Amino acid sequence: MEPFTRLIWKNSENRKNWINKIHKASQVYHATELATFEMGLRKAISYHIHPENLEKQLEMLAKGGSVFLPIRRSKIYSGFSHRHIDPQPGDPYFVYGVLAKTLEDAELFRKCSAGQKVDHGSIGQLLGYPECCIRFFEKVWGPVIDPIFEAYGSESHVHPYCNQALRYFGLRITPHLCCSSDCKATIEWGRQWFSVMEGLDKEAAGWLRELLSLPFTWNCLNGAAIVDTDLFRGVTNSNVSKKEVIVKNKGWSKLI
Repeated sequence: MEPFTRLIWKNSENRKNWINKIHKASQVYHATELATFEMGLRKAISYHIHPENLEKQLEMLAKGGSVFLPIRRSKIYSGFSHRHIDPQPGDPYFVYGVLAKTLEDAELFRKCSAGQKVDHGSIGQLLGYPECCIRFFEKVWGPVIDPIFEAYGSESHVHPYCNQALRYFGLRITPHLCCSSDCKATIEWGRQWFSVMEGLDKEAAGWLRELLSLPFTWNCLNGAAIVDTDLFRGVTNSNVSKKEVIVKNKGWSKLI
């Protein structure tokens, strides 16, 4: 299924109150991804460069003392994708690559990304992911490309720092697919990330945490996932499954 995402608001009041907040919450997450790398919280991050901004972006990265190495081209798509899509001649594309502080780390990341058998473990370590979540990803990835059920089970209270069920719509605090609904290592790392977010935009960070604390139902069938919250219904591409899989998150109201 081609990548896609769509938000369907439960009512016009929700849309009015939250559409701009969701946009700003997504923006502060992406700014935090780069900021955590620049602060040295991880050795490398994946990075996209668009050809029309090539000179400007490369100059910005060089001035920041970072090394960018290209890995592959990907077709530009609308929505959320679990993989990169090879462009056909004439297709608009971006360059997917690695941004690192040293050439050695950048080369290692690229080497681990090459070939048929990707070294997810080494990549996860370079990205700073918790070891338990790296092992989880290595175990489930392949047959499953969207392991929400595998991480959370059918019913749980998902901590907002562990919540990846709204990432399709740009809403997440931590960057990785975590191993459980209350992974201690992810929560600890999430505290660091959230502190950086608040420094960038405290108001947007608060909106993001509020959204990720909402109860939700995640329903996956035939390559599509439907995520229901009190504010909206989100629809996106997901696992190819002939059996309906449902996750019910009861929300998170505890002090963080």
